[in-house]
Amino acid sequence: MRRFYYIFKHEVLAFVRFPLMIILLLLCPIVVIGFIPQTLGHSNKFSCAIVDMDHTSASMEIGQKILSSEYCLPPVLCRSVEEAMRLMEHNSVLMIVSIPEGYERGIELGNPENLTLLVDGARVIEADISAPQMISILSGNEVSEEIISLHRLFNNEEHSEQYYLVSLIAMALLIVAIFLIGLNITGEKKHNTLSQIIVTGVDMRLYLGTKVFFYSLVVILELFLCLAVGYIVYDMTIVSGLVQLVMVAYILTFPLLFAGVFIASVARNDIQALYLMIFVMIFLVMLSSIVAPLANMSGVSYYFCQMNPVFWLTKGLRIVIMYGFPLRTILPELVAGILLSVIFFFSSIRLLKRIN
Repeated sequence: MRRFYYIFKHEVLAFVRFPLMIILLLLCPIVVIGFIPQTLGHSNKFSCAIVDMDHTSASMEIGQKILSSEYCLPPVLCRSVEEAMRLMEHNSVLMIVSIPEGYERGIELGNPENLTLLVDGARVIEADISAPQMISILSGNEVSEEIISLHRLFNNEEHSEQYYLVSLIAMALLIVAIFLIGLNITGEKKHNTLSQIIVTGVDMRLYLGTKVFFYSLVVILELFLCLAVGYIVYDMTIVSGLVQLVMVAYILTFPLLFAGVFIASVARNDIQALYLMIFVMIFLVMLSSIVAPLANMSGVSYYFCQMNPVFWLTKGLRIVIMYGFPLRTILPELVAGILLSVIFFFSSIRLLKRIN
């Protein structure tokens, strides 16, 4: 019994000596129970824009039907299809309902003009669920399903695997970025290589900068491997071109690389680093729109998702691979990625100098 007591006491003291493990113990239920359920479909409502070129009581009735629907968020009124398309570029709306000029007059003459329903086909899961719901909302009274013209944009061949491939590529880049550089630095700390480098007078900024540059090339190599497999197995295509894809991936994986450096700086050994990396990766993936669309999130999770570098990366890859929108569409994410990288970079330098 005495031996049991001493062994148990040793384990308690060992646990208490590592405050990082206690922090993980406290954070785990907060993240898993507090945040993650908010990503799993609190809201099944979809967003849409209405382009009313008729401006009559009949067209206003369509807007009212959409507004009163339990499936749809309050619609955005746009003056033109071009204006509504700009909203779709930023993922602000899932679909566009276009009411043509002369719609009411066509109803009176018994030959109504077609309503045009434009759906963002790149958001495969949401489009598959929401398009039939919108058709159900629009049809009835003077409107029949025959006069509703449905067009799926950006993924009109309904290749759903393309949607999942983008998410899986983002996850692969996340794993490589955080794990490889993080475990490399913790290994150097374990074998005192890092301390020896610091003693020799090597500038820590040069040391970390060179290391991150090397692993950024490894991440791009991983990207090419993912694209090769996607092309061979699924005939994957890139709408915007390979150069833009590499540029977006290169910039938006830097925050993940520096996050790996930061984790390795905080952790005292490789086991702690591994636990931290797994925890951070689960948190980033669950709050990145990979598991659930941003529109389905609520509360704090919605705002965390928009500040998540994995969300930026997934959005950037999706825009380049599936949409072909200009890069200005994700300019805020690119700038935020650079700023977050700078913050992680200098924080890691200070931590590594203090520890070593």
